Order: sequence, then C-alpha cells, then structure tokens
Amino acid sequence: MLRWFGVLFVAAALALGACGKIVTLPPGTSPVVGIPSGYMLVRFRTAQPMDFQKYQYLIVFNTSGNGGTPYANAYSTGDFSNFSFALDATGPAPSTASMQLLQYYVIPGGGASSIRVNYPQVPPGIIQFIPNDNGQGNEFSVLFPRALFYLPSPASPSPGPTGGPTPSPSPAPGGLPNPFPTTAAQQTWTVNFFTLNASDSTPVDALGVTGISDTSFTLQLVTTAAFDTQINKPAGADQVPDQAAYISGGEVINAP
Repeated sequence: MLRWFGVLFVAAALALGACGKIVTLPPGTSPVVGIPSGYMLVRFRTAQPMDFQKYQYLIVFNTSGNGGTPYANAYSTGDFSNFSFALDATGPAPSTASMQLLQYYVIPGGGASSIRVNYPQVPPGIIQFIPNDNGQGNEFSVLFPRALFYLPSPASPSPGPTGGPTPSPSPAPGGLPNPFPTTAAQQTWTVNFFTLNASDSTPVDALGVTGISDTSFTLQLVTTAAFDTQINKPAGADQVPDQAAYISGGEVINAP
C-alpha cells in the first residue's frame, strides 16, 4: 500500500503547485480542460456557506462498472452495493476542514448488507482540497489522480513478500500506476453528492429532485474522455431547512 501511494505521491508532486493552487501544469496537461492528464477535479456547491462542524459533504463514486448510481437511501436500506469510493469533506471549520478518502468493499461471501468501509491513509499532496475555492464559503473543490480509485479491495489484497497485505497494481510505462481500470465497463463511473449530519452520518440532502429519497438522478463520467460537466439542482427540488446543507450543484472536470 505505502509503496503504491509513494508512486502516486511523486506523480502528484509534479502536477500540483504551491499554496493550494495549480501554478504550473506539467507536460501532458489536457489543453481542453486545463488539469493534468489522469486527473479529475470536482466542485461541490451549497446554497449558503458550508458548515463543516455541523455537516459532512460527500462526493460518492461507483467505479465498479455495474452502472448503478449511489443513492442516499443506502443509509436506510443498508445496500451500499453502488458505493466504491467517497471523498468526505468535514470540519470543524472552513479554515481547518479536511478531505478524507473512504473505500467501500464487500466481505467475501456476503451480500449487499456486508459492505464495509476502509479509510486508506493518503500521503499529503495526493489530494488537493480547497475548502473555499470561490471566496463565498459555499463551494469547495478537490483535485485528485483517478488512479487513487484503483486501490485493491482490503478483503482480497495481493500477498506481499512476507505474506502480508501489500497491494501491487500493474505499472504503466514509466513506472506510474496504470491509469485505466481492468475492464472497459469500469472506465465509466457514476457519482452523487450527499450532505450528512456530522453527529450521526444520517443523510440530509443529495442531488436529485427529491433529495435523500431520490432514486432517479444519474450522472455518468466516461473517464477516457475530456469533459467539463456542470451540475445544477433541478428547479423546484425539495428544500432542506438549513441552506448550508442544501446542495445547489457543482462541476466535474476530467482529463484522460
């Protein structure tokens, strides 16, 4: 695990500039979307300034290739089968907010209710998180290499030299982690945004017309294509009492 993250760290250090901003883009940067090749940038926006002490703000991805969208009703049904990874932004305050990577995996032999969550330790510099990227307090952005989501399942790691769990993904030319998943289907991801109560992780809002009960919203991300996709909450969508929790939209930018 540490060896693989070490390779990611070198790649990220080449791609990211100082002071939380991209100041010089490396060779291979996509001229279409303006971020380093192999990276994805996501912006998450609420109606009013975010309250990182009261809420968690999650960007949830399904990278399995099954085509299903992660919905907030999983927190009541227990079926997290469409959850692969999440980027979790939490407080206690905007100035001290941080981003954590969550990895969802299935216990061997179990079903949808046997999903567990792993919290991989990501070295500094791999994920670039800006809590207030628009200066209005209601938006954050996160830039990350897509290879971050090709971590093996903790339930079935590759054996290391001593028999311990030391995942070793196949390297691409140049020694970097392979920037593409194993199958063509896994090159298309789905994504959803959630706001959760920080105290008990219950969902408060999600993308879609009916918020946390919505099962119609879908957004597919073809990771082999360059795109800049704007996300806007539909007009007339269900409101939540606290506008710091109400998700108004966001943006996803990808560089293949």
